[in-house]
Amino acid sequence: MRPFHGRNYCRLVLLRRTLLSYKAQGDCALGASMNRMIQFVCTVAVVVWPYAASAQAWAPWSLPNYPQLVGVQFVHDDGGALTVLCDRSKHLISYILREPRANWQEGSTIEVKTRADDGTELSPSPGHVLKNDTLTVLEESTWDISTMGKAKVFFAMGAGGYARIFPLQNFKALMEPVLQACGDHW
Repeated sequence: MRPFHGRNYCRLVLLRRTLLSYKAQGDCALGASMNRMIQFVCTVAVVVWPYAASAQAWAPWSLPNYPQLVGVQFVHDDGGALTVLCDRSKHLISYILREPRANWQEGSTIEVKTRADDGTELSPSPGHVLKNDTLTVLEESTWDISTMGKAKVFFAMGAGGYARIFPLQNFKALMEPVLQACGDHW
């Protein structure tokens, strides 16, 4: 491994501080397992972030049989993904979070927290479990997406004891047409 220098080192320190401050808030609803998960994600991110983030990127997303749906997606190497989409026919923006490590109860509701690297965080949004490893946030998603847009380098999402980090690179530029399709903007 190459040593950390310059911007990468600063980015990693910021990432570590943000996640540790997330832990330090002591949100009782998260419990000890969430705090351990955040510590683990922080440790792994400090080692892997400069290498893993450069291998993936945000990309436009669509479904051929559903032209009214447009969006953007980021997929991690393990299949974890975040898809932000707009249903043009309903002017509804939402997102789908896939966490392959999860085993959530289908039909249940799980709190989803989104936090920007600048510390911006709002109240948790209700995530509706579609299947054991996938949930969606509907109307409340606009607040989470706004939080994502306030990030400088990355934002983190936590749901049901699992946490993921998503880079901001290209996110805002690709999201602009999606937001416009739903009559919104940054």
